[in-house]
Amino acid sequence: MLIVAMDPRPNAAERLPELYRAILDAVGELERRGARAQASSARRTASSAYRVWDDRAERRLLRLHAEITQHLGEAGRGPRRRTWPTRAHGGRRSRPAAGDGLAERAPSA
Repeated sequence: MLIVAMDPRPNAAERLPELYRAILDAVGELERRGARAQASSARRTASSAYRVWDDRAERRLLRLHAEITQHLGEAGRGPRRRTWPTRAHGGRRSRPAAGDGLAERAPSA
């Protein structure tokens, strides 16, 4: 008689779809808050890591999810300047997002 011990933890292939979905949800929140450049970068990183379903990809996705979650938590604390490159540094500029304290100001005459 052969007895096989089953690992009660799901493997990476079982965990990755849920993690990837959580990242895409967080990326959507970044976009809603106006952080389009960071959202685009995070989406590319997640897509690249998700192509290979192994423990290394899972670690990359966990790290990315933690970074996005931290950014969203910091952004929720109040107005803050964005941290990605501005036009002066070779990046694109975007309009202020609603709720950042800039969009609500009336234009000066």
